[in-house]
Amino acid sequence: MKSWRPTDKELKKKLEAARAAVAKGSYYFAVPEKVYADLEELDLFTKEDLKNGLSAALSEICSKDYKGSRPPQKAYEVEIKDKELFAFCFESTFFKCRIYLKFVELGNNKGPGLAIVSFHKDRLLA
Repeated sequence: MKSWRPTDKELKKKLEAARAAVAKGSYYFAVPEKVYADLEELDLFTKEDLKNGLSAALSEICSKDYKGSRPPQKAYEVEIKDKELFAFCFESTFFKCRIYLKFVELGNNKGPGLAIVSFHKDRLLA
């Protein structure tokens, strides 16, 4: 029997790892030029704004907010090629709108790491 991935348990672990990576400052944007306008739209202008916004968003997300494919798609961007993409869409009290956040976990022996692929207002409702 084929497994239904990602499981709730797996999603919870990915979110925990993402929260730890942001708390540690161990994250970056996979394609920065793709997200600059999106960050401005969310009023995230400084590194501190960004860290606070990501922390807030990740604290609001739960496994039921997963909107990615099953099994997760693989990234095609060079730096994160073939890593699994985890996409979430949720109602944010911090941003006062629906947010879409997609990332890949980059955990290694030095601890958690995160590459943000998308971080913006939900465009399906716009």
